[in-house]
Amino acid sequence: MVKNKIVAHLETWRLYSILWSGMVSLAGACLAFGDFPPVKIAALAFFIPLIGWIAALYAMDYLDRKLDGIQKSQRPIPSGRIQPKEAVFFAFFFAAVGLALSFFLGWMNVILVFLVAISTLIYSRFSKPRGLLANINRGLVTLLTFFFGVSAVYMTRNHISSSLDCILFLSFVFFIHDTNTNIVGAMRDVQGDRQGGYISTPVKYGIKRALIISCFLSILFISLSLFSVYLFNFLQYPSRFFVVFFLAVSLLCVMYTKMFTSIHSIDRKKALMAHEFFVTERVIFALAFIFGVATNFVIPLIIFVVSVIVTVVLQLLIRDRYEFERKEDDGDCFLVVESKIV
Repeated sequence: MVKNKIVAHLETWRLYSILWSGMVSLAGACLAFGDFPPVKIAALAFFIPLIGWIAALYAMDYLDRKLDGIQKSQRPIPSGRIQPKEAVFFAFFFAAVGLALSFFLGWMNVILVFLVAISTLIYSRFSKPRGLLANINRGLVTLLTFFFGVSAVYMTRNHISSSLDCILFLSFVFFIHDTNTNIVGAMRDVQGDRQGGYISTPVKYGIKRALIISCFLSILFISLSLFSVYLFNFLQYPSRFFVVFFLAVSLLCVMYTKMFTSIHSIDRKKALMAHEFFVTERVIFALAFIFGVATNFVIPLIIFVVSVIVTVVLQLLIRDRYEFERKEDDGDCFLVVESKIV
């Protein structure tokens, strides 16, 4: 019983995806510092958003428990493995831990913790059923997370190495990126969202049009990323950046090729595959900027190896368990083919 409870909580944490929140903040800190920042700043910039995101996951799972009961009844709360009050307790617990740690950085970071929390609640309670507004809301959360890392450096050094224009420009790049990721993530939930009255972007426009929107946003954030290098000249090691950056881009190219070549037969499994590519790509994307400014090549390399292995392996091992209800007789995943491919 204890083992099942621990597994349920680990499933709630989405261990295969939570590194992104910390990586965005760490990228912001590195860009603001102009190099890899001191250990204290780097650790706080990375782990506070990660802890905060765990709190948000408990809160969102609590608020979405009825919706999850439609198509994802195997998840911890609908299945009864975690009680609703238990989820609320841990949401407040992790939020309190993240807030307490933010005081070690400064008042701007404390304010950003509250802004992220408010944005997350707005997403769950208001914008999530409202198509592109929900996607933009999630992009805003990532933008604020990026500024958390920037503020971690500013509050401890009273200045930042990169220009404010550069920081604002790159924050917009990360905003577009996660807006896009959220659109792709919603593709696997079309049936449940429609039954629950949630008009997500794929529900409103259909899978094909949602995929076209996603492709456009990918071209946009890739182009802006490359343009930022030319415009602001902020990279100390551009060759490192380009190698890692184009690795991330290549993953997206593979994903879009797979999706567009099977556009008329996309089921939940294929939609999940697309999001899995994005979940891996976004970690590499953030790391490209860290590689581009870090003097010590070994530090981002270690982070790269560990984070990519964790992200890829855990998606292969446990993500299907979290996303799909399994038949009791044979253990095969129950997949729902999305018929509205328009």
